[in-house]
Amino acid sequence: MLQKLIIGFLLTPGYSPADIIGLDAVLAIHPRNQVFYVAETDSIVYGNYRFGIQPNATFQDCPPLDILVIGGMAPEEMNNPKVVEFMTRKSQEAKHVIAVSNGVLALYKAGVLTQQMVTADRHTLQLLESSTLTLKNEGTCMVDGKFITGGPSTGGIEAAFTAVDKTRGKWITQMLEFNLEYDAHVQYPVAKDTVLKAPHCLSRLKLECFWVMEFTSPT
Repeated sequence: MLQKLIIGFLLTPGYSPADIIGLDAVLAIHPRNQVFYVAETDSIVYGNYRFGIQPNATFQDCPPLDILVIGGMAPEEMNNPKVVEFMTRKSQEAKHVIAVSNGVLALYKAGVLTQQMVTADRHTLQLLESSTLTLKNEGTCMVDGKFITGGPSTGGIEAAFTAVDKTRGKWITQMLEFNLEYDAHVQYPVAKDTVLKAPHCLSRLKLECFWVMEFTSPT
């Protein structure tokens, strides 16, 4: 329980902030965990909605990692040779690798994932349908060897709790769950194969969508 663990979050332009913030809330809380936010350079990296994080390590000087976290990223970053090299090298080195949403696709395209059982968001699973991976969509994270995969938001947080369980044990994991999680009150239950109906006030919806794109998209 008292061992020092080194955790690294990959930061690329256009990353998903939820995949950093949510998992960081779980993985960084233990006082013996040291967290690095790793990017190609030491300049601030901006994710979706112009959310910026200052890296404290680069691809070149990142220390050996116990846990590597690959969150959602912009599709073009999957073809960045430096990003691919970092993911490949650190995945081989790390004791545990967490991949969230299209981070799973990024690891597959990099040749890190080959025949593992994985899960992700629905769109990523569709893109991986012709892959050599075994795909699962059961509403929970998947563990196959050192790889822990999950969907966005709560799926990624569940993957983080799973990593804590594997590295710190059940007592620490239960304590974190008691302090960080709660029994959510579901406001909009979703049944399988349910399609949301279009709202009556479609013009207002278009206006709200315009507002979101206009004021939250990077310039």
